Amino acid sequence: MSLERQIECRSSFPGRRVRLVAWARGTTALDALRAGGQPIGSSCSGDVVCGRCVVQVMQGGDGFAPPQADEVALLARRDTEPGERLACRLIADEGAALVVLSAPYW
Repeated sequence: MSLERQIECRSSFPGRRVRLVAWARGTTALDALRAGGQPIGSSCSGDVVCGRCVVQVMQGGDGFAPPQADEVALLARRDTEPGERLACRLIADEGAALVVLSAPYW
């Protein structure tokens, strides 16, 4: 039996509350955030084209598969920081039951 994963959405703005979003096994963080009502940028709907769904993985990201070449290339073009990933490429399969993410506009 697997535990349901959750995303803790931490704001980069002081005073904003932390939100918890359910994350079903086998789905992307992008889909979970949208379903949970958390704002997340995306104009390509997960096709690794726009790069608007960049999130900072602050905790619990050890179980994610490493980024594939298309994600690496897009992150490099966007001049991202270490620990940043595309929410459309993070899949809830293995790893921590709680993943902490942040986005610059939360």
